[in-house]
This record gives sequence, C-alpha cells and structure tokens, in this order.
Amino acid sequence: MVHNLAVLFWIAQNPLTNYWRKLTNRTFVGLYHANAFDIAVMIPYFLVLIVLASYGLHRYWLVYSYFKYRQNVPGVGTRLQLDFVYPARPAVPA
Repeated sequence: MVHNLAVLFWIAQNPLTNYWRKLTNRTFVGLYHANAFDIAVMIPYFLVLIVLASYGLHRYWLVYSYFKYRQNVPGVGTRLQLDFVYPARPAVPA
C-alpha cells in the first residue's frame, strides 16, 4: 500500500506529467478562433521579424569577424599582391 502511494506521488510530481497536463488543458478552448484578418496580419509580421533577425545575425557576424581579424591590418605602403596574372590580350585588328 505504501509503495503504491509512493508511485502515485512520484507520477503526480513528474515534470513531464505536469507539462502534458498543461499542454492538454482545455480551459480556453472555444474562446478564440483565428480568422483571415489575423493570418493576414501575422504573416507579414513574422516575415519582417525573420528579416530583422537575419540582419541582426549578420551584424553580429561582422563584429565577430572584425575582432577575429583585427590584427591582420596591412602596413602603410604595402601593395596588394595577386596570386595570378591576367594574360595579355592579343591585339585584334579592326
């Protein structure tokens, strides 16, 4: 009998059980129904939210790259050295 009560107490205190009860709670069912206007407002809202979030991530990436490579500044008077040379074009008569 004591063992059964301990198991029931453990099940009642289990976080997954509490989460499932809150997830399947039907207290507010029927109180709100989404309509076309709500969807028409939410779709652009979330699209703008995604664009702004990607802009923010890009900004943080630029700051990270700046701090990562800030010691690689070329000295004064250095020239850009290319790894390849463009081939000379032959003169084409007009």
